[in-house]
Amino acid sequence: MKLSYWQKRLCSSGIDEDQLATRVLREGMFFGINVFTICFAFTPQRLAAGFILANSGYVATSGAELDPEQPSLAILGIRILTVGAPRLAVLACLAGSRLHGPRLARLRQDRLALAAAGPVAGP
Repeated sequence: MKLSYWQKRLCSSGIDEDQLATRVLREGMFFGINVFTICFAFTPQRLAAGFILANSGYVATSGAELDPEQPSLAILGIRILTVGAPRLAVLACLAGSRLHGPRLARLRQDRLALAAAGPVAGP
């Protein structure tokens, strides 16, 4: 399953919770803030890539050799960057989410009741 699925799912749950609290649907604002905060994820991502590649023996390409053979530790580092680090980030976000258990069940029930009541005014 794509990692962006969980990101959008968490954002949508926040939108639903805000709509129930304010009776105003402000989803555009939430996705705009989401895009803005994603920019801050690039810094730790680049720092992690630099650290892992530098310490794993990664061999950069050169003009003479476009596909140099990589040591097994470098391959492991690349796998960690592409699979391990994003999954850890998603798990940290899910663990930090307050929307689970009874609170999530109550949110879903209230959201269904609000949908049955009719359309909600925009901003």
